Amino acid sequence: VDNCLVLHGWRSNMDVSKLQAKRLRLLAKFRKAHCVNGTQAVDAAADEATMELLDGPWFSWVDDRDGSLGMSEEARCEALREALRGVAKCALAHGPYKSVIGFSQGGAIATLLSIPEVLQAIGIEFGYLWQSSVVFCGASASLLDLTERALGISLENCKSHVPSLHVFGFQDRFKPQGEALMHRFETYNKSGKLIRHCLYFDGGHSVPAGLERDQGFHADFLTWLNEVTSSPVLLHPCRDKGVLYSMPQLIEASDLDYDSFKFETQPTVRREEMDLAERGEGDGDNDSATSTYATVDFLSSEASGTTKISTPSGNKLTFHTERASLAICNVQSNADKLTVPELLSKTPRDSVLLRGMKSSQTPMTYGDMIDFIKVGDGDLRKISASAESVVAYNVPPGPVGACAFLAIASQCTAVPLDPGITEEDAYDALTSCGVTLLILFRASNEEAIERAGQRAGIP
Repeated sequence: VDNCLVLHGWRSNMDVSKLQAKRLRLLAKFRKAHCVNGTQAVDAAADEATMELLDGPWFSWVDDRDGSLGMSEEARCEALREALRGVAKCALAHGPYKSVIGFSQGGAIATLLSIPEVLQAIGIEFGYLWQSSVVFCGASASLLDLTERALGISLENCKSHVPSLHVFGFQDRFKPQGEALMHRFETYNKSGKLIRHCLYFDGGHSVPAGLERDQGFHADFLTWLNEVTSSPVLLHPCRDKGVLYSMPQLIEASDLDYDSFKFETQPTVRREEMDLAERGEGDGDNDSATSTYATVDFLSSEASGTTKISTPSGNKLTFHTERASLAICNVQSNADKLTVPELLSKTPRDSVLLRGMKSSQTPMTYGDMIDFIKVGDGDLRKISASAESVVAYNVPPGPVGACAFLAIASQCTAVPLDPGITEEDAYDALTSCGVTLLILFRASNEEAIERAGQRAGIP
């Protein structure tokens, strides 16, 4: 069980997966990488750059991912059923796998097929198809709701107990969707600690070129992989033809276009391949350097040292060289010392600042934000906060998160906590930062942070 299954994203194909696999050095972590094409043929790639660099054909798992392309509800449901059954049939024929690696929409398919209730609904009564799941820049979270209608089940309280790794780009516009997929995984170790793992890189919806050379990222990835697969979950008896033929829903599913590849040494990626891997699926992210930030404990490895670098702007960064973790950030700023409202006031009041903030879809202007902070609901004096307060909060998705940061950081010391943080990490952050107030945005996966706040005695 040393192979991985690689699922591409929306309007992509297995050739793109191979390039992304090189960037992630999958062939140094697994014996073979099995790449497949999606179940729904489409006319074009996600962007013109991909079409220029690679030949088609192109595929999606569900092309009309959110109903915006005019497909009927039943057609979308049937496309999703075919995708789930096709991937499951492939895994039964060629697995079981050490990991599934899902990019973008492929991450949504990997998530769904890691949930027992989904597996049971398509005929797999027990066991998982892989030991672990990796969701890279997850997207198409709308498929969670579509699954309920397509399979006639409720996923409201359904969780996967497959250990998972979630990789996000800080600038990825689909990051909230990836976080929604992340919270479908809930795996605990013997001591009762959540072991879901997250990594962040400085980029967008892509697999950036610098990631191949980010030694810390690969050390962190490999440490996680070795840790979680040392005690594997119950796997289904794949490659048992008798079992497969007893599942009429799957035996009738389409056979996916499939390619298994392995190199004796990690290949060198050509310049044109590098550009494509950076663009990913639908974005033109072209940064050649990447820094990765981990959000959990050291797992079973120990940091062997640190390295210090200076950014062009003069910021001092200290990294654990073997862990990709930012240890110290000593920011040296020569900018004018302006408050947030003063900085916002430099722009005309009626200029648009944030879109999608209100139910009416009316954009929030710079003037709206200033009023929100000074006299509106964002005035923290209403909850007895002052300039000396240290306020922690769970970062809500989308533009609300940007609004929250501006409001809180303009009035006191802000301690933003990622939605994927564990209770123990949240407790450490609250106590080490001397937090005096905790603000919780509901429906933003705040339970772990709320429990940590209660333990720390923070109002």
